[in-house]
Amino acid sequence: MMLFIGWYCRDYDLPLKKPVEYVEDPMEENESVTPPTQTVRLRGLPNIGNSCYMNSALQILFHTPHFIEEIKSTTEKDKLIDAILGVYNWKDTTNNLGEIKKIIEPKEWNKYKEGDSLDFFSSLIDKLRKIILRIVEDEDDEKILRFEPESLNQEEVNNIKKEQWNKYSTKYVSGSFNNMFGYAFYARRRDNDNLKQEHFHYNAYDVLEIPASKYNNLANGLDGIFWNTTYNSKKEKHFICYLPAVFPVMIMRATLGSGYCSKKFSFPEQLDLENFVDKDIVNTNNFRYNLYGVIEKQGESKDSGHYYSIIKVEDKWYKFSDSSVKECELIKESDKVCGLFYVRGDCQN
Repeated sequence: MMLFIGWYCRDYDLPLKKPVEYVEDPMEENESVTPPTQTVRLRGLPNIGNSCYMNSALQILFHTPHFIEEIKSTTEKDKLIDAILGVYNWKDTTNNLGEIKKIIEPKEWNKYKEGDSLDFFSSLIDKLRKIILRIVEDEDDEKILRFEPESLNQEEVNNIKKEQWNKYSTKYVSGSFNNMFGYAFYARRRDNDNLKQEHFHYNAYDVLEIPASKYNNLANGLDGIFWNTTYNSKKEKHFICYLPAVFPVMIMRATLGSGYCSKKFSFPEQLDLENFVDKDIVNTNNFRYNLYGVIEKQGESKDSGHYYSIIKVEDKWYKFSDSSVKECELIKESDKVCGLFYVRGDCQN
């Protein structure tokens, strides 16, 4: 008897609107598979050896709106892109999974955070961004803006923010691929007690990190990360100035010196980020997101366990665990959740 904690799962036993094909067993290297023609994609991926972390992240990406179209449309030639498309099209699946695993190396990851699947996701998106947009980072780029706010009126402050943001965003968050991934914010920091100097420090990230040891739900985590952050003993507020189509959240359960946190974390299916954006410079007036994917981990250790993804397909939730796919019920409070994936309302279709 198998017990699923946090998710109630059952084998598929009712017809969907479109025909579905399941693959319950890993495919052999030379096995010929004809991809189904329906738009509903409910198919597992073989575990090629300690690769559940990769499979769970890839399934999220394969169900991310417009991701495959973006990869297909790039003119850049690269082994990573070829391997991703090969896995998506079920061509030489085992070898292509091996190629992806080799390119996205675990040694690059931070060992002291809840790693593996979310680290893989971030590393993969970062490499794809550099391939597609041909980005070369410059350590000398100026990302900090300092000025005396008391000597300027609000219009002058907004103009300075926009000028600095336009300079930063042209290089770091431009291009259609970044319309999909990568939110950006600036940190608004007061330097001293008399509030005479203020810093605007821009940063762009693929994943928002929330420590499970400090917060037990997404709402409190967002408030803490954006409104009550302390940096070098100075209070600062974070304002989002760029909202992507996909907003991933990493629930950090393992951090340096704190062991593994297995307490429950709750999250909504709808997320509204309006309170956290700077409406003067943000790229959209749609701040509402819908949950379409979750990554969970079975096992209370940062060094071992099993990752799987829970994904919404045509108003139903499915558990993708390597080669197994099962319909399941979404439970919005879990001690296993470590990744949440939201899509902006105007980008969902």
